[in-house]
Amino acid sequence: MHLVRIEVENFKSFGGSTTIPFEQGFTAITGPNGSGKSNCGDAIGFVLGPKSTRSLRASNVSELIFNGGKSGSPAKHMSATLVFSNTPEIGGRRRLRSDSDEVSFTRSVRLNRKGDPVTSYRINDNPSTATEMRRILSEAGLRGEGYNIVLQGDVTNLATMTPHKRRGVLEEVAGVTAYDEEIRKANAQRKHVENNIRGGPEGEAQGTREGEGAGPEIQGTEGRSRPRPTHPGAVKA
Repeated sequence: MHLVRIEVENFKSFGGSTTIPFEQGFTAITGPNGSGKSNCGDAIGFVLGPKSTRSLRASNVSELIFNGGKSGSPAKHMSATLVFSNTPEIGGRRRLRSDSDEVSFTRSVRLNRKGDPVTSYRINDNPSTATEMRRILSEAGLRGEGYNIVLQGDVTNLATMTPHKRRGVLEEVAGVTAYDEEIRKANAQRKHVENNIRGGPEGEAQGTREGEGAGPEIQGTEGRSRPRPTHPGAVKA
């Protein structure tokens, strides 16, 4: 997978619109402290979808919106876009589920009238959902909690962890963990449906129909139930 460029607007320290290209080969981002180098990695993680914004060094998504700096005005919205190359590989297969040679994934946040953040998602400028966008990215091996971004200390942790944990990391990178999770969710949904079929209204209605025609019952002298006679004189009292 080749990340062609990052496009950010009012994301963290980037006021206004900024495009960061990644040419083929090795790309290094350099600059003095506070110039936004780490925020480039945060933009990638933000779109891929981490479970918590704390991994982006923010307590909530509102803190990811440009605050105006020392002299500017705080922004009311922000967005981050990742543009990937999706040209056909050998055999005509594309890594991303799209017929476009380039695919863009955008995650945006705006503040509503009450100041609460509202998040939206787009794929190639078409509205999407978080679930759909992350599913397409995950199919290509791109996950917010994966090892697409290697932080300081990750290499040391990989070298010192137990073989069992290292195997788990390799399975996650290979995509095995994602398939296991899909299987687990499918099994849970299947059990839920089976329980509804067995104990739902239709099952109760069927049980009622089976009981019809048997006639009411009376209690015998020995505590056993026996059918009530359907006409006088059928049995002796």
